[in-house]
Amino acid sequence: MSNKSNRRKMKMKARRMKAKKLVKKEGDHNWNMVLAIVVVTVVGFSAILFLQGNNDPNSSNPISRPQKDGDNLVLSVSSLNTKVKFFGYKSGVVQISYFAVLGSDEQVRLAFDACDVCFAEKKGYRQNGDVMVCNNCGKQFHIDGIGTENVQGGCWPSYLPITVAEGNVRIRISDVVSKKYMFE
Repeated sequence: MSNKSNRRKMKMKARRMKAKKLVKKEGDHNWNMVLAIVVVTVVGFSAILFLQGNNDPNSSNPISRPQKDGDNLVLSVSSLNTKVKFFGYKSGVVQISYFAVLGSDEQVRLAFDACDVCFAEKKGYRQNGDVMVCNNCGKQFHIDGIGTENVQGGCWPSYLPITVAEGNVRIRISDVVSKKYMFE
């Protein structure tokens, strides 16, 4: 009987060992599944952030905040050059963006970072040498022509009136807020 008893004990021990291995494998499988889900989630969110960054025309152009003086925003002409500089004004929760650059004649050129036609796409403009390019339709505008009202219709950097005096650019806040709908 001791032989039968030993065989039975051995079979029981083998079954327990097999069960432990199965549990360990299932446990490993569960941890592997959790790890896979975490990796996929992290990669997915990273891809989303990367793509959003690439779709943001101003991602490499930080938005500056101008000084506020009463009912006006004030930029120093000396802070501008032939490389476009993006600015923003927050009205409620809406960030209203515009850009300023000096033309070849060293005159200040300023417009909303939104197109009169393409504004609903929220893509804005980027600089390519001496032109601004609509990030939606690709139309190009010579910097020296920016800062005027759109008289022809179609794509155009939306006009923002300014006054330049004593080395400063003054923009009425009410003029900035008047185009808030373009950025909502």
